[in-house]
Amino acid sequence: MAGFEHVIFDVDGTLADTDGISQQALQDLLFERTGEEEDLADLVFARGIPGAEALERLGILSEDALARWDELARAHADEYEAVITPLGIDGFFSGMVLAEDAELHKPNPEPLLEYLRRTGAKPEKTIYVGDTEYDSVAARAAGVSFVIADWGAASYVESASYWVHTPAEVELVARYAL
Repeated sequence: MAGFEHVIFDVDGTLADTDGISQQALQDLLFERTGEEEDLADLVFARGIPGAEALERLGILSEDALARWDELARAHADEYEAVITPLGIDGFFSGMVLAEDAELHKPNPEPLLEYLRRTGAKPEKTIYVGDTEYDSVAARAAGVSFVIADWGAASYVESASYWVHTPAEVELVARYAL
């Protein structure tokens, strides 16, 4: 039977709409650090990139600022427990690689490579479902096919292997594409 054997999902923007939490926390951090209140629309660039890169672009990068952004985001909601668990989908996943399980983050492929290492999955039989160009870059670097989830994507990702409009279409890609 053709198809992929492993499906990996990005959390932010793909499994759950967590962008508001992160952007709100970033907005709060900027106000604390600069006294300026940025419009949330101006912070969209920070979606899907490492926090250090976003803070560097804003000119406020420091270990303290990264820690404070995380603290503010947790004050808005603990991402996995508050956003994913209520969806009732925990039981559908045989394993998870969370941010704390990898030293480097997207667009670096380390989290995906950690999943492949833990499960023994072959890259050519694995798809990664995400919503940003950074997800695509990480997938390509890990040697897995990338599926863009258009329900979370803020922009077109040209390098996607597959484009899906609904979560149900992910199953079709996983079963029949290759």
